[in-house]
Amino acid sequence: MISDNINAKPCLVKAGQGFTVYYKERYLYSKYAPEKAILKTIEDLKLMEGTLILARSPALWIGLKELISKLPEDCLILAVEDDAELFNFSKSLLEDLISKNNEYSGKILFSSCKDSINLLSDIYRFRRVVSLDMSGGVSLNKDSYKNTLYLIQNMITAFWKNRVTLVKLGRLFSRNFFKNLKNNPAENNIPVHSSIFSNPIVVFGAGETTEQFLQSADKNFFQKCTIIAVDAALPVLVKNGITPDFTVGVESQLAIEKAYIGCNKTGTILLRDLTSRPAIKKNTTNTNFYFFSEYTQASFLEKAKARQIMPVILPPLGSVGLSAVYIALVMRKSADVPVFITGLDFSFSTGKTHANGAPAHTTRLLKTYRMEPVENYNAAFRTGARLIFGKNNIPVITDASLSGYGELFKSFFAGTPNMWDTGFQGFDLGIPVVSMIDFNSFIKNFPLKTKWTKKNKTEQNNFLREKISAFISEEKSALIRLKDLLINGNNCSPSPRPDLKTEISTLLNEREYLYLHFPDGWKSRPEDLSFLKRVRSEIDFFLKDMETID
Repeated sequence: MISDNINAKPCLVKAGQGFTVYYKERYLYSKYAPEKAILKTIEDLKLMEGTLILARSPALWIGLKELISKLPEDCLILAVEDDAELFNFSKSLLEDLISKNNEYSGKILFSSCKDSINLLSDIYRFRRVVSLDMSGGVSLNKDSYKNTLYLIQNMITAFWKNRVTLVKLGRLFSRNFFKNLKNNPAENNIPVHSSIFSNPIVVFGAGETTEQFLQSADKNFFQKCTIIAVDAALPVLVKNGITPDFTVGVESQLAIEKAYIGCNKTGTILLRDLTSRPAIKKNTTNTNFYFFSEYTQASFLEKAKARQIMPVILPPLGSVGLSAVYIALVMRKSADVPVFITGLDFSFSTGKTHANGAPAHTTRLLKTYRMEPVENYNAAFRTGARLIFGKNNIPVITDASLSGYGELFKSFFAGTPNMWDTGFQGFDLGIPVVSMIDFNSFIKNFPLKTKWTKKNKTEQNNFLREKISAFISEEKSALIRLKDLLINGNNCSPSPRPDLKTEISTLLNEREYLYLHFPDGWKSRPEDLSFLKRVRSEIDFFLKDMETID
């Protein structure tokens, strides 16, 4: 019988064919053939390039040699241990193994579960993660190992989803960012915590439930509530005789301009992302205010922050609806101010994808003819669309993108105090649902809202404009210099400092907007001639944009 003192720490025990570990009243390997199961598992592994192997609870590191010998290119072993005693036990054994075999170095990392995420700074190396249980130590805390695997899988998935978005839209985001800078976003920041935002706030999306809300709401609600609409919901409200106090715009592409047709004299105030389409400013006659969705981590953005020329920064939520809700929570005077959500359905009914009056609905009306009805049935049967039972157990259609935004909404906003969903159907947002009868009764008790007016800060405005102008001028000079280096090499004037490769590398590292939209643009590659040729062609786009900025 093993004594209690031995049982308090991991203990090496002789087995039938080698050694096992006895810890917390259990054997972490078989008492008869400790190596058999793990070696068989490793033998059966089918590994592809770009795989991260999550080796859970390595204990004696049985099978490490065989696992390393199977590693394809760009693969890494990340070993994790949740138990502190087992961690120290395994760490000393690994250090001894590495000291005897230098080939192990660089191919394996070892960490506690909670610190493992911090080791993956080069997450772009991996396309997938494979989990491998190295010992019975995993059973000591299954949830911790499960969560670690889940977090790493999500990190890799999120990175590559973001890469796909940046490849498609990264250049447009960056070009819009510089074009919108001239509008002095740091001065024209979204208004926050003002006492006038003490009345209830209603956030409108462009989904079907917006129609139900407008049909059922007390007609005086818009005089008592601060109304925030996503851009696609603006024409819906205007056609119902309601002017939203604020309209949120994040879309960077041309198609969104349809949402502003006929709304240029409504008086709504635009709350715009710095990456939103610059032309929408021409479609409104009122003030534009700004925020910035941090679509990537980059040195040029950090420089802009350091110059204090940036507006309030929001997390990259990906959806204008989520951004509008986030802004509403930032703007309200306190958590005592209720925020109501409608039209953020993240789903749709068969034949109807948006509220009447939204750009998608108007476009269908324009294109409809005898063989093409206004009902959009194709959307319900497209690849990836599926039926779910949402709020009030009503069946609706969603897809991977819409449901992803719905889940993101829940992860960000579920449990937020004083936030209510007035939608009768759609994706469950994870917040309390309130009926329109209760909404109308609640709103009756509030006084009329106060209109927000901008204060004049001309002196501050001019100071910030000078800082923005200096920032843009520095970027233009750097791009001109980089262009000269790429064209003339060592023959440029003045000569490269301290050498050609180093100066090119320095300039590139501080201007990720030149290449972050490349398929391989997650890092600078100054040694790659193909990469530099592509960068050279991008310089002209940004120089042309910057020359038009006042």
